[in-house]
Amino acid sequence: MFSQLTTALLLAGLSHVTLAAAMPAEMNLSSVKAENGVVIDTRPSAFYNGWPQTLNASGGHEPAALNLSASWLTLMSDEQLLTWAKQHQLNKSGLMALYGDDAQAVKARLEKLGFTQISMLKDGLQDPSRLQKLAHFEQLVYPQWIHDLQNKKPVTAAPAGEWKVIEAGWGSPKKYLLSHIPGAGYINTEEVESEPLWNKVSDDKLKAMLTKHGIRHDTTVILYGRDVYAAARVAAIMLYAGVKDVRLLDGGWTTWSAAELPVERGLPPHPAPADDFGAPIPGQPQLMLDIEQARALLHRKDASLVSIRSWPEFIGTTSGYSYIKPKGEIAGARWGPRGI
Repeated sequence: MFSQLTTALLLAGLSHVTLAAAMPAEMNLSSVKAENGVVIDTRPSAFYNGWPQTLNASGGHEPAALNLSASWLTLMSDEQLLTWAKQHQLNKSGLMALYGDDAQAVKARLEKLGFTQISMLKDGLQDPSRLQKLAHFEQLVYPQWIHDLQNKKPVTAAPAGEWKVIEAGWGSPKKYLLSHIPGAGYINTEEVESEPLWNKVSDDKLKAMLTKHGIRHDTTVILYGRDVYAAARVAAIMLYAGVKDVRLLDGGWTTWSAAELPVERGLPPHPAPADDFGAPIPGQPQLMLDIEQARALLHRKDASLVSIRSWPEFIGTTSGYSYIKPKGEIAGARWGPRGI
């Protein structure tokens, strides 16, 4: 005869088997929602953001879906993946429904980490009317889009007029010389920022820099960098100046290299300078505040001054930069965690 302990263990095992058997291989969106499950899009982030996977198709993601691209799996350690799950409040026994061509690879990786309730979303991307897009997703481009544009193929959200691809980086273009996107120019961030605190250069210098690179207010500028922050800073300053259409390569040089698309070697080209920027500078002054304007926010009930620097920088443990000695924050500023 079985002991009570043996019987309990058998029942526990049977209940586990029953639970596993009850987990369907596929579920539709309404069923996932009814069980408070989480939907995860495993496609590249460009398609999640809103770019169509084929020309003239519908783009976007399922309502409230998270993005965990299969292409990230080789770049994320188990610890990083678990941190991602924690940030999104996912627990190992919670229901997840995945969709995308490489969903099975993501499922296998999550199961290896102990997530047990994973299904495939049967009707994923089947109803274009319910797909959601990130606002202004067109400003964050992906490698194949640039490659197709360069080869004069039709692309979604094509530039309205002249366009340029430009690499942004600090200092001389040492890495650019060895390998860069074909036809790309180069902008040293020192052309748009000045010491000692690397604030924006004067509007007159900014205008001179833009026209030197052949950039007018109606030129589409597609920026990338080895350091994506360098490209983002240049993009922000160009938008402030009044360049109407500024795009960023999502993931920067790393994504272009990973896509194994063509590259070039050599010095940056010498673009024909523009006769004039063609519009007053700044075109969007509201995008940047000076110190006095920032301080003024501290006294307004309808505004906040928020630091998105790291916590050690915010509390004054470090300046965050080897070349900047002052530490701390503006008194009264709030801290806003970044990357969430």
